[in-house]
Amino acid sequence: MRKQNKAEELVKSGNAKYEKEDYSGAIKDYNKAIQIDPNSVKAYHVRGNAKRNLEDCNGAIQDYGKAIELDPNFAKAYYKRGNARYYLSDFEGAIQDFNKAIELKPNDTNIYYNRGTAKFELSDYTGAIQDFNKAIELKPNNAKAYYNRGIAKFELSVYEGAIQDFTNAIRINPNDAEAYHFRGNAKRNLAIYNSALQDYDKAIELDPNFAKAYYKRGTVKYYLSDRRGAIQDFSKAIEINPNETEAYNNRGSAKFSLKNYNGAVQDFTKAIEINPNKTNVYYNRGNAKVKLSKYEGAIQDFTKAIEIYPNDAEVFCARGRVKIKVKKYKDAIKDCTKALRINPKLTDAYLCRGLSKHLLGDNNGAYLDWNKAGKLGDSKAYDWIKEYCD
Repeated sequence: MRKQNKAEELVKSGNAKYEKEDYSGAIKDYNKAIQIDPNSVKAYHVRGNAKRNLEDCNGAIQDYGKAIELDPNFAKAYYKRGNARYYLSDFEGAIQDFNKAIELKPNDTNIYYNRGTAKFELSDYTGAIQDFNKAIELKPNNAKAYYNRGIAKFELSVYEGAIQDFTNAIRINPNDAEAYHFRGNAKRNLAIYNSALQDYDKAIELDPNFAKAYYKRGTVKYYLSDRRGAIQDFSKAIEINPNETEAYNNRGSAKFSLKNYNGAVQDFTKAIEINPNKTNVYYNRGNAKVKLSKYEGAIQDFTKAIEIYPNDAEVFCARGRVKIKVKKYKDAIKDCTKALRINPKLTDAYLCRGLSKHLLGDNNGAYLDWNKAGKLGDSKAYDWIKEYCD
């Protein structure tokens, strides 16, 4: 009995240190308590907590496991071990622990919430929503549960439902910049652009260094043909996060639309420096180089895009068009033929291949390609037939 009392005193001493965030000191006391009483469930549990706060998750898992071994009905130990496993990205193991914790304590909103986040990480969005539903049922003003349920619905493209959840999260916590940001994203995907802008404005008001909100607001301004406003937002996003590839890419696209082709090439080049494996950026830079009559450079960019992703018909077609400009007509035909193998309904490829054949003197072949393009809905093809084939 005296040993147990001594062990409990050491646990209390450790708890006092824990409260002062002296986790290492707390662990020393818990160690001594366990030496005196190796069956102290409480000592293993609180030592696990201290180790978790020192980011020693493996050590914490061992301690929670020992507490569970000594008391198989210790719901909190299952819950805490689940959290430690989640931190180590062992989401399946975390779910198993949360399942057991829920079995023992079926009305704890936090366990359902955390199990939902683990399911989300495994892309089980439907299962995550079910858990967030239960968390909200148990705690109706759980802003985080509404927010995360909204994210799960967003991933399932249930944008209207996501908007409702983000709105509830904002009702409970009006200063949640992320909730405004994601509600803006959902509205953006539903083409509710002006309302999306308002949400991004509010997110930025709450967090002036919210790079993603500037970036997303820029994309909406781009959709609304406010290219200069878009460039300002992309520039701000880049100022906050200089390694944001898509901000450079989209700013380049906005500059391209304003016929600032040199500026566009500079932005696309920067995006490629940050991430050299984005096929669309090479494609975009290639198009800008075409506008600057830098045809060989454009061909190099389209070739790189194809190397990264060889199943993009548009890129083959674009390279074919440039090869016509440098009078490589046979190579252009090859590129357009490859484009049509990928997408047999790509009218531009028929137009391009037909033009190459015409320039090689094969007007019958040109007629067949242009006629096909016309049947697919491109009226320009029939104009070319009248001009070159009649």
